[in-house]
Amino acid sequence: MSINIDESGLPMQSKQLFKPLTRILALGLTALALSTAAMAAPTTFNESASGTGNLPGATDVVAGGAEGGLMILGNLIDGRGGHDPNLVDMFKFGVGYAGRYFFDTFGSVIPDTQLFLFDSFGNGLYWNNDASVTPVDTRSAFSIDLGVGDYYIAVSFYGLDPDDGAGSIFDTLSNGGSAWAGSGSVSFWNDFNGATVWDTTGYVINARVPEPNVLALSLVALGLLAGFSRRRQDRTG
Repeated sequence: MSINIDESGLPMQSKQLFKPLTRILALGLTALALSTAAMAAPTTFNESASGTGNLPGATDVVAGGAEGGLMILGNLIDGRGGHDPNLVDMFKFGVGYAGRYFFDTFGSVIPDTQLFLFDSFGNGLYWNNDASVTPVDTRSAFSIDLGVGDYYIAVSFYGLDPDDGAGSIFDTLSNGGSAWAGSGSVSFWNDFNGATVWDTTGYVINARVPEPNVLALSLVALGLLAGFSRRRQDRTG
């Protein structure tokens, strides 16, 4: 992408001033785009005091979309000490811009998480058990292309399995991947480890994607700089 600026109608003196000023503008736009991207902080959402649900239609709804970054904070609870176990938390969020999104549980106190993504009907899209990247190898991470719409993201202790009533939605014996072909929407969760093997502890769900306005600004700046580079090559070639 390049932006052509018409200088033909300018006097010679104005042309000489115009070119360095325009180059400064291009450099300024580039710096602004990079600084904005660096400074953009994710939107933080805290699990409701009463606790979010673990099935579609009965969850916390995250304010805002995932664009620009999203951080969800909450807690899972085991069955010890007379606690009612809370082994899975699910959240509903919106996507306003199609693109490739990145999800992870890096920063969680829970040492071994599972992360699940569902569409607006609760049908499985993708999941991951272990990111397998030191030092966060037992936390979870994946990337996926998403269109505009609503989605559900769920986090669990290791050993939980979403089920559509006829069987598992994902191959949870593997490390991650897409849903089984023909699977339906999640209706309950199977617990293969038992509710007494975990501590009450916190998790973090991160969603990362470049902000659309930063990308647009970067493209404009890069277009201007590309135009200058081409002109210099034309003159020196």
